[in-house]
Amino acid sequence: MFAQAAQGLHSDAGWFNRARDFPNTRTSELPVSPEGDRAINGTPPFWQRYLPFWASNLLERMWLVIGGLIVLLLPLSRVVPPLYTYRVRQRVFRWYARLRSIEAKVEEGRGERDELLNELDELDRVANQTTVPLAHAEELYALRNNIDAVRKRLLAQRAA
Repeated sequence: MFAQAAQGLHSDAGWFNRARDFPNTRTSELPVSPEGDRAINGTPPFWQRYLPFWASNLLERMWLVIGGLIVLLLPLSRVVPPLYTYRVRQRVFRWYARLRSIEAKVEEGRGERDELLNELDELDRVANQTTVPLAHAEELYALRNNIDAVRKRLLAQRAA
């Protein structure tokens, strides 16, 4: 940044020097580092042409870290959608264990029918309050249909 400021101030032609005579690395008595030579004699870095100094400096120093993050994020982009689907479906499928236990009681004839109907009503109420995105509403409707099927089977046994 100092070399760029010096070029901006002193690179014009003057009475005693030509354009871009100062600052230069040709007349230096000491060895000049490659970075210093590039800063004085070269063009500004690519990012510095379009971004402020602090942002381009950060990008130049952090390119390895940013590259590593991109390498890590690419596999994660394949993992996140199935994980999201699993979490949404889990909201619905956790009630199937309760429905299965009620259905087992109906099949084995255990439990009071009114009590089983109350459990089914409670399960139906909970299923109606469960919210899922529209893309996964099919699982919720399937659960509600299965609850109704068990209720119809229980009422059919009661009538018989």
